[in-house]
Amino acid sequence: MTPASRIITAAATALLVAACCVKTTAPDPVAEEIGRVVRAETRIPVHIESATKLDSTSIATELTRRRGIQELKIYQDSCFRQKYLSQGMIINARRKAGAIEKSRKIITGLDSIRQRLGADTAHIAYYDYEFEFCMADANGDKTAPKKAYATVTPDGHVVTWSQDRRDIHKASGLAIPGYRELLDKLRDSE
Repeated sequence: MTPASRIITAAATALLVAACCVKTTAPDPVAEEIGRVVRAETRIPVHIESATKLDSTSIATELTRRRGIQELKIYQDSCFRQKYLSQGMIINARRKAGAIEKSRKIITGLDSIRQRLGADTAHIAYYDYEFEFCMADANGDKTAPKKAYATVTPDGHVVTWSQDRRDIHKASGLAIPGYRELLDKLRDSE
């Protein structure tokens, strides 16, 4: 083998090894969807640096959480209603009575959803994700990464996102099949 062919063979081997060692990863569809939603809601160019799954919540757990929220609302609104009645604030008392009735209807609707779904309530409603994102400044440079949180359904739909982890479950009931329709129906009947 001539020296020139040895060099060509060594170079070709080195290129082949380098090509095999290049790490190619497919884009993370969850991170891409989170980025799309954040960009759409903020109208700011953002780049998702990372997305990490933290936890999962079953439909049954979310139904129980939503029921508990409504029960707490009934208790609080009942206390306010009694206070308003004792102070002669009839209009405010009527408003609280309406709110109590609405919460009772939501509880009835949640119970109906639970019954309709049956064993499917054991399925995952959503996953909690922590993600880091960067924004582009005026020069096109990335800002320092910021942490935020999202709830994402198993099929990749972002239900909620917030920079405050305490806020990500405020609307996560929307991941329950039929919950949005229940709320829309109650809103339309008002």
